[in-house]
Amino acid sequence: MIVLAEVARPEPGPGRIRISVQACGLTPADWHLADGLLADVLPVLPRGLGLEVAGTVDALGPGVHDVRIGDRVFGPACFDGPTAGAAEYALMPAWAPVPEGVTAEQAAALPVAAETAWRALDDLGVRPGELLLVHGAGHHRG
Repeated sequence: MIVLAEVARPEPGPGRIRISVQACGLTPADWHLADGLLADVLPVLPRGLGLEVAGTVDALGPGVHDVRIGDRVFGPACFDGPTAGAAEYALMPAWAPVPEGVTAEQAAALPVAAETAWRALDDLGVRPGELLLVHGAGHHRG
């Protein structure tokens, strides 16, 4: 069951940042988490949803030096605690700067798709200058 709940503002631990969320994307992984997937290894409840986020950095965890408060970033939200991306604030274990001209909504839609593409190219051994045809890459749930 999905419910709206008040939780404490999360604090970033080592190597993590906190953002003020501007946009959040929900993925098939969110559906599976809501259905109880990983409940045996992530028993924390309540647990937030929204694995893809974009927003403005407002706090840095220990050891974070490659981003500053006020930077616009996007990437995966942490989902091992009571909040995730579908919240006012989210913690992030990894991030990238939002490119100029890209909206927060567009940036929040990138993490899973970009990581999937990156992994596929790496797994296939595609190198710069080579051509790869992707045919029929759509996903149908039903």
